[in-house]
Amino acid sequence: MRGLVPGTVHLAQGQEGVAVGANAAIDLDDWFVCTYRGHHHSLARGIGLESFFAEVMGKAGGVCHGMGGTSYVVDASLGMLSQPAIIGAGIPLGTGAALSAKIRGEERICITFFGDGACNIGAFHEALNMAQLWKVPGVYVIENNQYGEYTPYRMASALSGDLAHRAEAYGMANQVVDGQDALAVYAAVRAARRPRPARSYGRLPRRLHPGPCAPRRAPPTRRPVARGACPARGEGAIMVSASAPCRSGNLRPTGGTLVLDWPAIARINQTLTYHYCYYYYHCYC
Repeated sequence: MRGLVPGTVHLAQGQEGVAVGANAAIDLDDWFVCTYRGHHHSLARGIGLESFFAEVMGKAGGVCHGMGGTSYVVDASLGMLSQPAIIGAGIPLGTGAALSAKIRGEERICITFFGDGACNIGAFHEALNMAQLWKVPGVYVIENNQYGEYTPYRMASALSGDLAHRAEAYGMANQVVDGQDALAVYAAVRAARRPRPARSYGRLPRRLHPGPCAPRRAPPTRRPVARGACPARGEGAIMVSASAPCRSGNLRPTGGTLVLDWPAIARINQTLTYHYCYYYYHCYC
């Protein structure tokens, strides 16, 4: 593969169980948002291997005609809306898509995947608050591989429990499963994505209506709103944390206290700084 793939490749080894279990649990017409580290999702969603590898290599035969590359292997016909490279950017996109499904009265949800590093982004909290406030039919899955880039998530989060417990601040149901157990992920996502009992309609919040400078239109006909009829558990969105075990030798939990091997971490940071400088120099200089 040397010289065949342009740019940096973001792989997802060890996270395949999340993609397989979650994609098997949702319907074909459900919307789907993941991150730039989403090769496992692209394949699990149904993109063919030939078009997948052609896209990764930047070839015209790729699913995005080679214009997306390795980080954006998406197919809109499969309900894949985006694979944003900005950390946490997909969470408000998924919330907006779920809100759209509710307003249109469509029998679908939007499932949004993101890593543990995105849980400290402001968009994470804003999107979760709006999702539960508007009771959108959404499922949010944290692919917790224990590291945000090169930082253990325990060093970046003041929360002692699992990251999924942050959803409780917004009254959102949450569940923690083993991310390497595809059947456990399937059961959790399938329970969240249960069929909608009856057709329901939603309304845009008032703050989303056009301002005074927008063209005036006739007021829309009011339609009944079936409260609590969202397909995601019936009370709005739900969060699932699919965690993978931490295998780093630099982290040793002892009686609830995190012991860090600082010399080893310093050597790692020094090496990473060198590679980053080398990469940016050759890319932009």
